Amino acid sequence: MDEKILNNAEETTVSEAEANNTEKAKLPDPPLNDENILDVRHLKKYFPASKNFFGKPLSFLKAVDDVSFTIKRGQTLGIVGESGCGKTTLGRTILKLHEPTEGEIYFEGNNIFPYKPSQMRPLRTKMQIIFQDPFASLNPRMTVEETIREPLELSGKFKKGELSDETDRIMEMVGIDERLRYAYPHELDGGRRQRVGIGRALALDPAFVVCDEPVSALDVSIQSQVVNMLEDMQQELGLTYLFIAHDLSVVRHISHRIGVMYLGTMVELAESYELNRNPLHPYTKTLLSAVPVPDPTAKRERILLEGSIPSAHKPPTGCKFHTRCPKCMECCKTQAPERYEVDDGHYVYCHLYDKERREQQK
Repeated sequence: MDEKILNNAEETTVSEAEANNTEKAKLPDPPLNDENILDVRHLKKYFPASKNFFGKPLSFLKAVDDVSFTIKRGQTLGIVGESGCGKTTLGRTILKLHEPTEGEIYFEGNNIFPYKPSQMRPLRTKMQIIFQDPFASLNPRMTVEETIREPLELSGKFKKGELSDETDRIMEMVGIDERLRYAYPHELDGGRRQRVGIGRALALDPAFVVCDEPVSALDVSIQSQVVNMLEDMQQELGLTYLFIAHDLSVVRHISHRIGVMYLGTMVELAESYELNRNPLHPYTKTLLSAVPVPDPTAKRERILLEGSIPSAHKPPTGCKFHTRCPKCMECCKTQAPERYEVDDGHYVYCHLYDKERREQQK
């Protein structure tokens, strides 16, 4: 298990015994589907939070806790949630930038969970990431041309005479002016720096890209330009995205499906239109009520949650949202909800949709 604790640790801390008591019941997993480029099953990523004298972990930061979903080829799955809910850790664990603790990660039909770094290296051309902060992720000593050219050289796929032409093609594709070829990151604004980061990620024509809040640090006008560019490239190149953001209005614009996370767990997963039209989980309803409406005459009731966000060092038992949920029942305090398919492809983790419990209460 990775001994490193994330600086931006997102996440839940429980003892090993508590982890066993609150583990969700696992439903039978569907067979692999060739339409899905990515199939994530019961993925977990735990970081040791404290150790005893002998170095054995006593408690864990449960950054990602039993998350499952699929992404079809050429589509976008949006992941939303509050800061600290585990979105970034999820994306990096899928790419194995963090070693997963448990679960299965099927990429193009192959389970890459047990892959060693040497086995992952050939896959890096197919799986890429666009980081949230381009200023931090770009080498300050490398020009725009050198940054985009570097992955082309390392891949060994291009001859020396082809590198310049390929670099020009990528710069044109992401909208970087020729006059900025020899500029350094500190000489660029946020939007252009992000375009360089996107160009570097797409240099080797990947099939799957994790977009880790790629527009959160940009102005609103620049956000729309970058999002539209990502959509255009998805159609032209057949890309598949995992789009991570905390802004639900941006996510629903670009995503085919949306997953909502809370304290390391998935609470709802559905088609983008269906999730916005018919949200089921109380937390999803709260997020949607906070999205601004462009029509000033439209009225929307804002849902305000009572109580404070649970401590990352002592998360609640049962449903992790029950301490803030306006519809909390007694079973929510002790039992973690299973996944319920309320409609075709619309999944929710909430006891309110347990048909057997509702019938018993009647």
